[in-house]
Amino acid sequence: MKDRSAVIQLFFDIDRTLWNHEKNVDAVLNELINIFSELSDLDCKKACIKFKSINEKLWVDMQKKNYPISHVRNRRFSLWMNHFFPEMATILRINIAKKLEEMFLSRTPEMNHSYPNAISALLDLYDQGFKLNVITNGPSDSQERKIKSLGLNHVFSQIITSDQVHSYKPNPSIFKNAFKRSKCQPKDAIMIGDSLVCDMLGGKRVGMKTIWFNQSEFASSVKNLELISNVDVEFSDWKKFHSALGSILK
Repeated sequence: MKDRSAVIQLFFDIDRTLWNHEKNVDAVLNELINIFSELSDLDCKKACIKFKSINEKLWVDMQKKNYPISHVRNRRFSLWMNHFFPEMATILRINIAKKLEEMFLSRTPEMNHSYPNAISALLDLYDQGFKLNVITNGPSDSQERKIKSLGLNHVFSQIITSDQVHSYKPNPSIFKNAFKRSKCQPKDAIMIGDSLVCDMLGGKRVGMKTIWFNQSEFASSVKNLELISNVDVEFSDWKKFHSALGSILK
């Protein structure tokens, strides 16, 4: 692969591709629940599941309608508190939700749970001379801290975030901005990510090769079969990433 590393540029998603969203969010929520006495009766597992459900729906809505990140941050803990504590005094619910959001924003990007072998795979690619970049729908403030927490801040040439570009994957404009900043042609670019829509469909639309980090139980519905057609190669274990990449570079 070394002879292609000078030409090919790799573009990585962050959340659920390199940074283990589920594990990191669960860890922070458990910490926060233990801090507030008002939350002491919560079942941590159920509380985490509900929060991630609320958060995911808000993120999807935000991306579809191109809302700012405040759409998520101003709502997720309020909705979460309303669900579990409908009888709590409104002002207390509001105050706790506000404090939870502040603490969540401060703590979460510092968490460094990744996926087995992901960090070593990227460090190896960097040592081989590949130019590594990021395209993420997350905001700059948190995504840069996540990258640093993973020990990868020195390996990425460009970090393209949705708030910089005012556009979310799979919109072509965020990818085009990435090509411009990285001085890369689409034919020499490979998108690596977990989302069939944001990463695979988005990348394929602008002429990139795509590698899917497949962590899910693939359901062969018509809709998913249409989306899977945008995948050039897939892998589910970072130990096998070099093999997946190699199959594209042949």
